[in-house]
Amino acid sequence: MNKDRSADGLRGLAALNVLLCHLLISSYPRAFEGLYPGAAAADATPSKLDAIIGAPFLNVLWNGNFAVCVFFVLSGYVLTKSFVDTGSMASLQVRAARRYLRLSVPILGSTLLAYCFYAAGFNFADDMKLVTHSRWLDQFHDIPVSIATALREGLYGGIFLGKSTYAPVLWTMKIEFIGSMLVFGFRAINPKGWSGAVTAATTTLALVLWFPQDWPLYMGFLAGSYLGQVKLTSSRLLIGLLLIIAIYAGSFDFTGRYNYAAALPINDWGRKHLFNVLGAVALLYVVRCGIFDRVLQSRPAQFLGRVSYSLYLVHITVLFSIYSGTFSFLQRSSHLDYEATTAAAAGIAILASLVIADTFERIIDRTGIRLSRSVFPDTHLVDRGTARGDVSVMATPHDEGVGAGSNA
Repeated sequence: MNKDRSADGLRGLAALNVLLCHLLISSYPRAFEGLYPGAAAADATPSKLDAIIGAPFLNVLWNGNFAVCVFFVLSGYVLTKSFVDTGSMASLQVRAARRYLRLSVPILGSTLLAYCFYAAGFNFADDMKLVTHSRWLDQFHDIPVSIATALREGLYGGIFLGKSTYAPVLWTMKIEFIGSMLVFGFRAINPKGWSGAVTAATTTLALVLWFPQDWPLYMGFLAGSYLGQVKLTSSRLLIGLLLIIAIYAGSFDFTGRYNYAAALPINDWGRKHLFNVLGAVALLYVVRCGIFDRVLQSRPAQFLGRVSYSLYLVHITVLFSIYSGTFSFLQRSSHLDYEATTAAAAGIAILASLVIADTFERIIDRTGIRLSRSVFPDTHLVDRGTARGDVSVMATPHDEGVGAGSNA
């Protein structure tokens, strides 16, 4: 399977989007009232940056839910790329067999890392909340220090139940796992013609009934799995139109700009998911057309792509410890204004997140790769050369990566 380096780069930038979302919603909750109503308490600290951060369409750069949808659409695309390229059913089998181990080893590592930080007393989210009055931070008040809880969520709570006490981003792991298996099963049937239309319709109906709010996320996996078969275009007009759709749908918020969407027979978050998935599909198609290759295949973007899954899993721990701690310290002991304090703390936190994610990827993430390949070697499942890795949402095709998304 040929490596899609631009998909790697997109994955990396999406992971950075999630990091920025959580940093900013902690510090400037008023700016997120459109994207995430209720993010700010009534007495939340106002800032001159609120208008910029919350600006229409600019907020797509730190809309964490849109990044989630990009991850899921990417997952459907990359998990089935080998099958689309070669028609080999075995490529689906090997990925399905490895899926739990490939996802769960880094998940377990991230929950144990969070436990170690919190057990050592490095959780300053409450201190930061007292200054910023971010209600997003408030939902993580008084995280229990329990090794048993960390182990449960790391081994099965996150991936099967979406439990996320220690690593709040683990709510997406349940969707990632189910979505992956859905794609494997659907593409294994490989329906075509009228039978394909019937299968797609019944699958969509089942998803709507079983997951009345999250069904657009699962549809994102299926849509992504077909993007590898869609004919690409060189039309600048079409690419420009799709890019506008990606930004417009990816910026969906609960302001008057999207009031017409209330006519859709789904709840608020279901509408947000639907718009963001549509934006993610449009964006990935544009990326596949090669329009952003120079940026996405650059060394910084490729680095972010390599560490994206690790960055996704560990950045909340960094936010609650290093970011919140640095912010609180500077607020008490420096003469910097609010914006300068936030910028200084964010710079330190972003650097720390990248360093920790790089280390985590080298030690924990690659261990998951080796373990999944050891338990389910290619030779036991497929002919040599047929399957070349368990790549997915935040995957890096060079190392049989993995995937997941995040939401604010």
